[in-house]
Amino acid sequence: MQESLTLGLLGYGLGALLITLTAEYFPRRVAILPFDQYVLLGIVVAICVLASVLGIRRALGVDPTTALGGGA
Repeated sequence: MQESLTLGLLGYGLGALLITLTAEYFPRRVAILPFDQYVLLGIVVAICVLASVLGIRRALGVDPTTALGGGA
């Protein structure tokens, strides 16, 4: 779960940085309010946690012998 959250927050931060650095080069402006940024951050965290939990749940459902290649 830590990797998922780290990558999600890294992507969110990189996206926010790119928006800040390149906003003046585009002819049309989109107003991104602080509330919108908080909502987007919440969505990113929720997706990362959900993806991680689903991956963990699926991994726990696999038989260890089959996963390690010992059984048929």
